[in-house]
Amino acid sequence: MIAFVLIVGLTQCKKEETYKGTKIENMKYEVSALNDCTTSAGTGSSIELLITAESIPSTENIYGVKLSYLFSAGGNGESIVRDLTIDILKKELTLSRCVTFGSSSSISYEAQIVMKNGDVGPPAKLILNRPSGAN
Repeated sequence: MIAFVLIVGLTQCKKEETYKGTKIENMKYEVSALNDCTTSAGTGSSIELLITAESIPSTENIYGVKLSYLFSAGGNGESIVRDLTIDILKKELTLSRCVTFGSSSSISYEAQIVMKNGDVGPPAKLILNRPSGAN
């Protein structure tokens, strides 16, 4: 009986993710310009992703932002963006992207701050709806 309870208890355990990096408090986007840049998929629109972090100890500690994306019509990808604008006083990171929506009505983004020591913060999510007139 005790062995059964122990086995059932062990199979019920779920490993929770442990994040050691900087937490993202807020993430939003701004459309800089429509259909003004080029991607491998064609003409795209300039978008700025604005990330507010819980804290930014120094610019030297940040390696980049791990950015995963999923288009509503299918297709996904992931990269670590290292070309960032960092404002320590405001605790903000800004990423500029060129986005081509194709047949998608939106893109779901997930971002995590990656530190140089390898620590990765918990993910934050954002849905970028296709702006009117965007390719």
